[in-house]
Amino acid sequence: MSRSERHLERGSADTRRGSAVPSPVTSLTVLTCVVLGTGCDRPARAPEGEGTLTVLLAGSDERVFGPYWAAQPQVLVFEPLAVMDSLGNLEGRLARTLEHSPDYREWTIHLRTDVRWHDGVPVTAHDVKARIDITTHPDVLWTSPDVKASVIDDSTVVIFDPAEGGRDVLLEHPYPAHLVSSLDPAAIYSWDFWIRPVGTGPYRYVRHIPETMVELEANPDYYRGPPAIDRLVLKFGGNTVTELLAGQADVAEWPTPNEAALLGRDDRFDVYWEAFHIPQALVWRAGSALLADKQVRRAFTHAVDRPELGRVLDLSDSVPIFDGVVTERQFRRSELPELLPYDPHLARRLLESAGWVDTDGDGIRERAGEAARLELVVTGEQAAIGVYLQAALLEVGVELLLATMAPAARRSRWESGAVDGVIGSVSANFMLNRLSAERSPETFANDRITELVGRLDGTVAPPELDRFYRELTDVFREQQPFLFLHPYTNAYVVHRRVRGLSSPWSADPLANIEHLWIER
Repeated sequence: MSRSERHLERGSADTRRGSAVPSPVTSLTVLTCVVLGTGCDRPARAPEGEGTLTVLLAGSDERVFGPYWAAQPQVLVFEPLAVMDSLGNLEGRLARTLEHSPDYREWTIHLRTDVRWHDGVPVTAHDVKARIDITTHPDVLWTSPDVKASVIDDSTVVIFDPAEGGRDVLLEHPYPAHLVSSLDPAAIYSWDFWIRPVGTGPYRYVRHIPETMVELEANPDYYRGPPAIDRLVLKFGGNTVTELLAGQADVAEWPTPNEAALLGRDDRFDVYWEAFHIPQALVWRAGSALLADKQVRRAFTHAVDRPELGRVLDLSDSVPIFDGVVTERQFRRSELPELLPYDPHLARRLLESAGWVDTDGDGIRERAGEAARLELVVTGEQAAIGVYLQAALLEVGVELLLATMAPAARRSRWESGAVDGVIGSVSANFMLNRLSAERSPETFANDRITELVGRLDGTVAPPELDRFYRELTDVFREQQPFLFLHPYTNAYVVHRRVRGLSSPWSADPLANIEHLWIER
């Protein structure tokens, strides 16, 4: 499992709003540190007086460029070695060229020689090694200690990553060796460097007011050319709805679904949706007589109109919905498993053939004296999904009881085995664990999955992973241990004067800052 998947996978997977976590690498590093070809030409510089963009980061503070937060703001100041293009391939940024060994475990990186840190010092291979030396340090261990970096010369470095093939390492940004090599790794979370960062990215630090704001200015020496927006203000604290409606911010990241729906009805704002290959799913627990039958689980999938659910949740129609597990590369290429159709008539036939019939006319099916009844635990933000699922299953004769709880209580109740289902963002590894007899004997064990898990543990080559995931999807579609709902998404509310964004691939204003401009 990649480090990006490890971040999103939280057991039953609580991943709603970029909370502070002790990791510099999140799934969002991989998924939003991307410059995708949007088809729009880069605009001229913003007109005088309209070159400042204010972004509300309600849950952050001036340490936002450090290892405390999700990675979006870091891409403003720091440039990664590489990004992932629209086809899921690595594309060099600080790296001029990337060469990999046949097994993808060793990468030779030839750096650009025209890039300087914001303080004027040239970027070298020693900066790449400095990052890896720090992140693999025993007091840090953000990166596996098996990852090694060897400097060949000032512009060439070799990275060896035996477990994960270097992909996440290549998507990270180097650290300036001349500034951080003398700092204590054990004190990394308190480095002043994170508050006054020196990077190579499109913006550079100007000033900050503690717990209030950070001001950045366009980097005139940025090797890709200065961005069109002259200044950025990252604003901390405050209420998303209040700040945007009052004109105190132009952009708000990660609003709640209710906030996004409210602001989306205001003509001054657009809501953009970013989609990821990690799905949101209803995870079934094995054990009940009802869920033990894969035919019944398939009936539940046919009973739910997933596209309509997306519309209920105000998701963009551009957000893809599919049944199965995919690599990020497959997701970006739209190589997605076909969505099983909404077919309540088929769902009823499958339930009846499994012996679940409404014998007493109360609308709920029974078998051997047991009612077709399940309990689902949801958080307050998932309540709309729960209500929709409840109505859909009732239409086919199954009663779904809802218990709404805070995230911690929901997790505890799920882990205790007291409920039949939970909704969450689930990585491929989470799915595999629930179908591998060797890893999780209490769930939907499957010999084919167990065999595939062993094969996946031994490969990091993208083409092989794509092939294995297609095989996994075939088994998942047969076994139906999950009811896939929609991909994990983030919303961004943006004032309409800010142009250059689109759903779902270029929705994040900070990750796509180079392509944005402000209209008069």
